[in-house]
Amino acid sequence: EMPLRPGGTRQLTYRVSPENATRKGVIWESSDPAVAAIDKFGVVTALKKGTVEISAYSWDDARPLAAHNDEQYSRDGISDSVRIPVEQ
Repeated sequence: EMPLRPGGTRQLTYRVSPENATRKGVIWESSDPAVAAIDKFGVVTALKKGTVEISAYSWDDARPLAAHNDEQYSRDGISDSVRIPVEQ
């Protein structure tokens, strides 16, 4: 867990394995964007008290979104997450 206060930010990082992966990007997602939002660069911004889970999904597993075939992307592939409490 990585606690933040409202208005605080934190840069999240990731590492793709194997090193020679064709697509090394991820898609970030907040379980509750009203509590903490995350941008496409992995910067979390705490907004109000609560707890969120920030997830990173493999870009390769997001192929429907990448191909503009669907509004949703796959959440069934490789992913990881971190819990972030926002405290007052």
